Amino acid sequence: MKIGVDLDGVVYDTERAFRYYADFYSCFELNKERKFPQFTSQEKAFDWTEEETKEFFDRYWDEILTSSEMIGAREILKLLEKEGHKLYIITSRGINDNQAEIDFTIPKLNEMGVNFEEICFAQRSKIEKCQELGVDVMIDDRYENVYPFVGSGIVALHFREAKGMRCAAKDIIEVDSWMNIYREIKKLQAKKKNA
Repeated sequence: MKIGVDLDGVVYDTERAFRYYADFYSCFELNKERKFPQFTSQEKAFDWTEEETKEFFDRYWDEILTSSEMIGAREILKLLEKEGHKLYIITSRGINDNQAEIDFTIPKLNEMGVNFEEICFAQRSKIEKCQELGVDVMIDDRYENVYPFVGSGIVALHFREAKGMRCAAKDIIEVDSWMNIYREIKKLQAKKKNA
């Protein structure tokens, strides 16, 4: 099978790391509380100035990216590759012409020891890229990214945190760990073989 894999919130637990470091920075450096607690992203949760936002990224970006590999991602991706699946990274990273973000990411992916068929940065429409590549399954953590797969013929595994929006619909399967992802891919593979 061809499997598309998002990076942030799937291979890297950057969302959780961003929330922690954003809370830490806002509390201890800015002496500001989370203004909108219902939001998980720092862009929406805090009332930072443009200068404060830039300072946050300058100070914490490398540490967030370095220390946030999702538990099980490396092992399961290697296993899927060994079993003959074709793996594609399909991510919005780099969408704002952030070449430094891309330059940092490629060596981190190489360190995993997984052969990705293609690494597709700056993807605004992941479903279009999946259709272009002939992907069977896409793994993503954002509701906004998995919902367009409904009725597309491509199955989306919604890697969802407890707080995230549910996307209970045809072609969308909720998962909460890399072991759960592996089990669902095995089920889909068996179903495809028996079809």
